[in-house]
Amino acid sequence: MRTQSQSNSPMFPLGTSELFGDTISGIDGYKMQNGFLVATASWDKTCKAFFVTSPTNIQGASQVTATTPITCLTKMQNNLFAYGTAGGAVEVWSVEKNQKQQVSQHQSCVTSIKFIAPLGALITSSLDGTIMLTELNSGKSTKMPVAGPVVAMDQFEELTTYSTPGRIEVFNIQAGKPMTETLVGGSQSKINVSVQSMKMFPDKAGLVYGGNDGRANVINFTNRSNQYTYAFKAQHKRISKDVCNYFPVNSISFFNKDVFLTAGSDGTINIWDRVKKSLVNSLGSPVQGASITTADFICDGAFLAYSVGYDWVKGVEGTLPPQQQLPVLKVVDEPLIKS
Repeated sequence: MRTQSQSNSPMFPLGTSELFGDTISGIDGYKMQNGFLVATASWDKTCKAFFVTSPTNIQGASQVTATTPITCLTKMQNNLFAYGTAGGAVEVWSVEKNQKQQVSQHQSCVTSIKFIAPLGALITSSLDGTIMLTELNSGKSTKMPVAGPVVAMDQFEELTTYSTPGRIEVFNIQAGKPMTETLVGGSQSKINVSVQSMKMFPDKAGLVYGGNDGRANVINFTNRSNQYTYAFKAQHKRISKDVCNYFPVNSISFFNKDVFLTAGSDGTINIWDRVKKSLVNSLGSPVQGASITTADFICDGAFLAYSVGYDWVKGVEGTLPPQQQLPVLKVVDEPLIKS
């Protein structure tokens, strides 16, 4: 596979590196009338919000501090964000009021968080072996025990997909029933890698998950033939003719139903066309030796947002200096995502 076009759109840091004391775990944002509201979450226990009107006009808008490292972030509505922490807390953050409110509690680290607008609810996954639905109006939290710690989860409309050791699962949250056998199939749902990230197709026709083996796995719910359901090497570096190193796939995000990105510990973001099975574009880390810790198309596809930092893939000896933890925004243009 080869890169077919070169994107020359603006790319700029979100704030300065001195603002971030540890790895950035999430970036999300809103498209607004006069610009964009973009928030970051970090292992330094803070969430920070910025108002972006241009690459040269970025203003700090709000900041809150949690009691433990913040592990995941999602936008909600009306300038609200929600985040989960390593201590299991789930909190809602009002940028306008610069206030936070705890809405639920897991017994261990929160690994994923999503907002379900029609239900007015947050859905979270945790290493405590549960998925929890928190209704914000009533304050009621309902836990669904699962078979082991949940490292990755995604939610789109009525479908929730998540991974437990050795399994990929799909659950219909409105119907209250598992859909794994129906949509994925018994053989496809059994896996032998540690899933690092996963994402539903925007049309709910399938999902993509990435593992610690550097592969991305595309599962089509309606067609399980090799043309539509397949795996490929997403994050890897060839050292020599006979040696190739593979790196965890830390993030997956869709731009539209066909084009998606994978980003990983090799320090690259790769953009793919899942139908054509081709590489559309590739971006490298602006900091040599730094992993891409999170990457996402945000603000209705206006930006490719990502962060460079350290994800412990190289152990303690690979730790980066704090000043190299940095979130970046790249304006999405046609050459970046058109195959």
